[in-house]
Amino acid sequence: MALEYVFKLQEFHPNACKIGENGICGFCSKISLLNTDIQRLQRALKILVDERRSLLDGYANQMHSAIYRIPPELLIRIFTLYAEDEHDSYLKAEYNSQANKPNLYPKGYTRPSRATSLTLSAVCKRWREVSFATPMLWTAPVVTIKPRPSRIQDELLTEWLDRSCNLPLDVSVFCLYKTDTSAINLIGRIIVQQAPRLARLDLNLPPNRCQDILNRLEGAQGLEELRLHPVETSEEYCRNRTLSLPVLPALRTLWINHAVNFNKTEFPALVTCDLGRLDMKDIVEILVHAPNLEQCAFSNVRCIHDQASPLRHAHLRKLDISSPTVDFMTVLLGILTLPSLQSIKFSVFNSQERSTTEPFENVFASFLYRSQCLLQEVELSGNSKDLSQETLMRRSAGQK
Repeated sequence: MALEYVFKLQEFHPNACKIGENGICGFCSKISLLNTDIQRLQRALKILVDERRSLLDGYANQMHSAIYRIPPELLIRIFTLYAEDEHDSYLKAEYNSQANKPNLYPKGYTRPSRATSLTLSAVCKRWREVSFATPMLWTAPVVTIKPRPSRIQDELLTEWLDRSCNLPLDVSVFCLYKTDTSAINLIGRIIVQQAPRLARLDLNLPPNRCQDILNRLEGAQGLEELRLHPVETSEEYCRNRTLSLPVLPALRTLWINHAVNFNKTEFPALVTCDLGRLDMKDIVEILVHAPNLEQCAFSNVRCIHDQASPLRHAHLRKLDISSPTVDFMTVLLGILTLPSLQSIKFSVFNSQERSTTEPFENVFASFLYRSQCLLQEVELSGNSKDLSQETLMRRSAGQK
């Protein structure tokens, strides 16, 4: 008979078989019974192996720390909160370093990580699997551009952004002193490709490089926060270089420490702004074209008193101005009407004599009467000889 048997990768071809009553020869019958026993034992062995593995896993869970028994869902939440805190702490430390603020950290303090997701993934296999499988941990890259173009840095940033899937991005970019222009352009090109996903953008680059990226952000319809801190490589060049902003309909927070040409740019969703190096025209522009603005801070205001028409802003609740003289604030409050104002702060950092003839306290009183606002906070700081905190408080109390 032409029967073929395969057992453990070995072929058996019987030359002659004596067929029994059941149609199978005695030798073939024994082989069949042995195959049946082997299959039964293999199933039993698999059951025993699975039971042994379960017992070992249970014992390991009892012996390990409780952190190893945290469910993946809770672990993802912890990782996300930790990554957000480390990200914010790193940016704060970086800005303090750039501003030459003293280091107040205790001895032995470890600086926050700018690559928290990689730090978490290096702890153990389970944490690595959770980190790599959680797109939320890869949505806030902090990039410090190297002085020379780096293919590895470009590839790492691209892979980092790919791991974030299609979630909104929070991108922060810093550059070292005398960074090569081509290195900045490479990183800028990668960021611009992700413009539709940008929710927050933080640029710490030379003014011309910032402008190059801004010019290509027209597609960033979801950008809600923009922070620009241009690196001043040349004082004269940076002083004469003004930035222009694109149309950003979803922008809610704006922070710029540089001269800006607003050029009648509309900010329909803007709620908070912190701007520096302004003059009267710039302040009027931002108030006119940001109808929903609630909080604003103007610092390093230049004493250029352009003629401006009276302006009423219905939603502004908090106003913080830092100016060389009281003279500028006298002119500004002379044209403003702010019915929703709750907090106003003045900082005068120069004791120059005023050029206006009308005392500031009279202008301030007229402003309060005209606005009919319910001030809850009035603060004056600086070294002005023309104004005192007591005068402001007395005038504000007199209008209630």
